[in-house]
Amino acid sequence: TTVRPSPPPGMPVSRAPLWRGPPPRQAGSRRHPRCAATVLWCVVALSPGTGPAPGLVRSVRLNETAAFVGCVADPAACVEIAAADAGLSGSLPSEVGLLSSLTALRLQRNALTGALPSELGACSSLREVLVHTNAGMGGRLPTELGAMGALSGLLAQSNAHTGALPSELGLASALADLRLSANSLSGSLPSELLRLPGLLRLDLADNALTGTLPTELARLSTLTAL
Repeated sequence: TTVRPSPPPGMPVSRAPLWRGPPPRQAGSRRHPRCAATVLWCVVALSPGTGPAPGLVRSVRLNETAAFVGCVADPAACVEIAAADAGLSGSLPSEVGLLSSLTALRLQRNALTGALPSELGACSSLREVLVHTNAGMGGRLPTELGAMGALSGLLAQSNAHTGALPSELGLASALADLRLSANSLSGSLPSELLRLPGLLRLDLADNALTGTLPTELARLSTLTAL
C-alpha cells in the first residue's frame, strides 16, 4: 500500500513524496521512533524550501537517545547519515538511492533487518557503507554495488548475508576495505575481487565459501590483511 506519511513531531511538510509502506509512528513527543525508514524519511520527505536552507544541514545524525540533530531540505544536500548504536530496527528503504551526494552511510551495530537495497548503486558519491553487526540484515549482496565508483569501504560483517559474492564488486575500482566475515556466504571467491588495484583488506572468515583460492591472490601486492 502506498500512503502519504505524517511528519515526525515539529517537522514542516510541503508536497511530501509518497512513502511505500506504513508511515513512521509518532511517539507523542519530539523523539523520533527508532526506525530505519524514519531516518531516510527525514531526508527525503521535505521538498526544497520547506525546511532549513538546502545545504545548511548536510548530515543526519542519530544519537543513542534517538533524537535527530537535524534534517535536510534537499536530498541532494545530504552527505552523511550516521546512526551507529542507535537501536534502529526495520529495513533500509530503497529511497536511499535518492541521496546523490551521500558519501557516508554508518548504520552499524543496530537491529536492522532485510537486504541491502539495490538502489545503493545509484549513490555514486558514496565512499563508506558501514552496516556491520546487524544480525537480521541478510539476503544477497546486490550486484549494483559494483557501480559505486567511489566506494572505498564496505563493512557488512556479522550480519546474515547469503548467496555468492557478486563478481561485480570487482568493478568498484576504489574499494580498499571489504569485510564480510561471519555471514552465510557461499560459492567461490571471484577472481575479479583480487584484481582491485587498491585492495588493502579482505576479510571473508566464518562463511561457507568453497573452491580454491584464485591465482590472482599471489599478485595482489597491495593487500595487507587477509
